Amino acid sequence: MNHSTQTPDLSVTTGSAVESRYQPSLSISPLISTKIITVSFIAACAVVLIHTKPIGLEFIDDSFRVARTLCDFFLTRMTRFAVPMFFTISGYLFAIKTNLGKQQGWYSMSLKKRIRTLLLPYLIWCTIYAFTYLPFKILGNILADRDLISFMETNLKHPICSVWNFGRIYGLDIFYFPMARSLWYVRNLLLLFLISPLFFLLFRKKSIANVYLMLAFILIFFQKQFPSSWNLECGFSLRGLFFFPLGIYFAFFPVRHDRFQIFRTMLPALWIIVAIAETFFSNHSVFLEQVFRTFNGLFGIGAIWCLTDFFPAILNIGRKEYAKDTFFLYAIHKDILTILFCNQVEKILFYKFHIPVAGLLLLSASGTILLSLFIAEFLKRFLPKAYRILSGGR
Repeated sequence: MNHSTQTPDLSVTTGSAVESRYQPSLSISPLISTKIITVSFIAACAVVLIHTKPIGLEFIDDSFRVARTLCDFFLTRMTRFAVPMFFTISGYLFAIKTNLGKQQGWYSMSLKKRIRTLLLPYLIWCTIYAFTYLPFKILGNILADRDLISFMETNLKHPICSVWNFGRIYGLDIFYFPMARSLWYVRNLLLLFLISPLFFLLFRKKSIANVYLMLAFILIFFQKQFPSSWNLECGFSLRGLFFFPLGIYFAFFPVRHDRFQIFRTMLPALWIIVAIAETFFSNHSVFLEQVFRTFNGLFGIGAIWCLTDFFPAILNIGRKEYAKDTFFLYAIHKDILTILFCNQVEKILFYKFHIPVAGLLLLSASGTILLSLFIAEFLKRFLPKAYRILSGGR
């Protein structure tokens, strides 16, 4: 990533005279801006794929293990870059907007802005899921004659109407996922912004920054060895503590576009090789699984970023209006995927209409993405204020 020395307005929607007085002295070029929009949208679509698990996979026998393996490869391994990409871009943009932590009053101003751009939409989306996702899951359990909180992936407990469950719905306990599990990233990002002064302090010197990133990277390999009570994916996840500062690192120490050309060219191949290795060898040990997973995410964000250089036509995605709906797509997709393409629907499609697993995957993923984008564009046109609130002003 590189930046120029012009004075831009990188805030999404400031609307504040205070913010306009303290614009950072760093900026990003229009090309980099388009690349960021493009890869962010691709990452959001990858998150949808991660959460797309065709029910048919649970019923086909071992003779279809090739289908199982392929789905695992494309749904889980090749999409591993998505969340690391979000963390890295968020860290990079945050550093640029605050002039590497040198902008006057940047911390208090940033916290106020994060209330509008992250905390408010987070709380609203948690509430939306509480009135959509949760009743749908409870109804499914009632119809199946199961316990009310079975098969919900929500970590709720009896009684349903309790202070504990209220806190769990809104993710007040950082050692557990919020009820809408996909929103863990938004909460994680909020926590990282709180400790961002530490990153700016450490990254004043490149040698210290290198040591920090190396130690954080190594710790990720051993997170499975930590006590199970230390859920390092929920609150200050180790991935967040590495990839978010990695974005800040690129802002402090930008890499010129003409550097490391051979390595850039190799990145897509390295990404695919590591993804294949993770698919076939990660079950051999917990340590190997974490090594492959981490390098997969690291090579993945590099490969996706560099692919836009090899194939500039990909950047056309970032010039489309729908590409700006990344946050909305990320926030709503799990609700649509769960309700519209629930297990019962997929069973009917699989058994009654004999739609193959690949077809279920394509239908679930594309249907969820298209419907999410349709709702976003509808809101932007007819309820723009609602869309701005739900998307944090994006």
